[in-house]
Amino acid sequence: MARKKDTPQKAALREMMGNYLKENNVKVKDGTDVNYIMRDMMSIIMEGALDQEMDEELGYPKYD
Repeated sequence: MARKKDTPQKAALREMMGNYLKENNVKVKDGTDVNYIMRDMMSIIMEGALDQEMDEELGYPKYD
């Protein structure tokens, strides 16, 4: 079965993750490796989302 055509956002994420794995020489051998990568990604996403929420709530960026 052929893969559905990715949205531009999903294609960009796929390319970014591929580049990350290559540049950092990350080897995914099992589910534990995937879990570590996903945990790191989730922490970065959550931190960015919370920073953005604070910027919007306060009306100015954190480091101004």
